[in-house]
Amino acid sequence: MTNSEIQELLSSQRSFFATGATLKTEYRMSALKKLKSAIKTHEADIMAALKKDLGKGSQESYMCEVGLTLAEIRGLYRNVKAYSKTKRVPVSMANF
Repeated sequence: MTNSEIQELLSSQRSFFATGATLKTEYRMSALKKLKSAIKTHEADIMAALKKDLGKGSQESYMCEVGLTLAEIRGLYRNVKAYSKTKRVPVSMANF
Protein backbone atom coordinates (compact mmCIF):
# COMPACT_ATOMS: atom_id res chain seq x y z
CA MET A 1 0.00 0.00 0.00
CA THR A 2 1.26 3.42 -0.84
CA ASN A 3 1.22 6.31 1.58
CA SER A 4 -1.61 8.02 -0.32
CA GLU A 5 -3.72 4.85 -0.23
CA ILE A 6 -3.17 4.57 3.51
CA GLN A 7 -4.17 8.21 4.03
CA GLU A 8 -7.28 7.73 1.88
CA LEU A 9 -8.29 4.62 3.84
CA LEU A 10 -7.66 6.37 7.15
CA SER A 11 -9.72 9.36 6.03
CA SER A 12 -12.65 7.17 4.98
CA GLN A 13 -12.52 5.24 8.28
CA ARG A 14 -12.46 8.47 10.29
CA SER A 15 -15.43 9.88 8.40
CA PHE A 16 -17.37 6.62 8.93
CA PHE A 17 -16.57 6.73 12.65
CA ALA A 18 -17.73 10.37 12.80
CA THR A 19 -21.19 9.33 11.55
CA GLY A 20 -21.83 7.62 14.89
CA ALA A 21 -22.76 4.29 13.30
CA THR A 22 -20.36 2.46 15.62
CA LEU A 23 -22.29 3.60 18.70
CA LYS A 24 -25.22 1.28 17.99
CA THR A 25 -25.07 -2.08 19.76
CA GLU A 26 -26.41 -3.82 16.65
CA TYR A 27 -23.43 -2.56 14.65
CA ARG A 28 -21.00 -3.65 17.35
CA MET A 29 -22.55 -7.12 17.54
CA SER A 30 -22.42 -7.54 13.76
CA ALA A 31 -18.78 -6.38 13.72
CA LEU A 32 -17.91 -8.99 16.36
CA LYS A 33 -19.68 -11.68 14.31
CA LYS A 34 -17.72 -10.65 11.21
CA LEU A 35 -14.44 -10.70 13.12
CA LYS A 36 -15.19 -14.16 14.54
CA SER A 37 -16.09 -15.43 11.09
CA ALA A 38 -12.92 -13.97 9.56
CA ILE A 39 -10.74 -15.56 12.24
CA LYS A 40 -12.38 -18.96 11.73
CA THR A 41 -12.11 -18.65 7.94
CA HIS A 42 -8.41 -17.77 8.07
CA GLU A 43 -7.47 -19.91 11.08
CA ALA A 44 -5.04 -22.03 9.06
CA ASP A 45 -3.37 -18.91 7.64
CA ILE A 46 -3.05 -17.38 11.10
CA MET A 47 -1.51 -20.56 12.47
CA ALA A 48 0.89 -20.79 9.53
CA ALA A 49 2.00 -17.20 10.14
CA LEU A 50 2.51 -17.91 13.85
CA LYS A 51 4.57 -20.97 12.93
CA LYS A 52 6.68 -19.03 10.45
CA ASP A 53 7.18 -15.88 12.55
CA LEU A 54 7.29 -17.23 16.10
CA GLY A 55 7.83 -20.97 15.69
CA LYS A 56 4.58 -21.82 17.48
CA GLY A 57 3.02 -25.24 16.98
CA SER A 58 -0.63 -25.63 16.04
CA GLN A 59 -1.82 -26.48 19.56
CA GLU A 60 0.06 -23.58 21.11
CA SER A 61 -1.17 -21.23 18.37
CA TYR A 62 -4.78 -22.17 18.98
CA MET A 63 -4.51 -22.13 22.77
CA CYS A 64 -2.57 -18.87 23.10
CA GLU A 65 -3.77 -16.87 20.12
CA VAL A 66 -6.75 -18.06 18.10
CA GLY A 67 -8.78 -19.76 20.82
CA LEU A 68 -8.09 -16.99 23.32
CA THR A 69 -9.22 -14.34 20.83
CA LEU A 70 -12.39 -16.28 19.97
CA ALA A 71 -13.19 -16.64 23.68
CA GLU A 72 -12.72 -12.89 24.17
CA ILE A 73 -15.03 -12.19 21.22
CA ARG A 74 -17.70 -14.49 22.72
CA GLY A 75 -17.44 -12.65 26.04
CA LEU A 76 -17.65 -9.25 24.38
CA TYR A 77 -20.65 -10.37 22.31
CA ARG A 78 -22.52 -11.52 25.42
CA ASN A 79 -21.82 -8.26 27.25
CA VAL A 80 -21.87 -5.67 24.48
CA LYS A 81 -25.22 -4.23 25.61
CA ALA A 82 -24.02 -3.83 29.19
CA TYR A 83 -20.76 -2.26 28.01
CA SER A 84 -22.67 0.18 25.78
CA LYS A 85 -24.86 1.61 28.53
CA THR A 86 -24.16 5.10 29.78
CA LYS A 87 -22.82 5.12 33.32
CA ARG A 88 -22.46 7.95 35.76
CA VAL A 89 -19.08 7.88 37.40
CA PRO A 90 -18.32 9.97 40.47
CA VAL A 91 -15.57 12.55 40.18
CA SER A 92 -12.63 12.00 42.48
CA MET A 93 -11.66 14.73 44.91
CA ALA A 94 -8.35 15.17 43.07
CA ASN A 95 -10.25 16.21 39.92
CA PHE A 96 -12.88 18.29 41.71
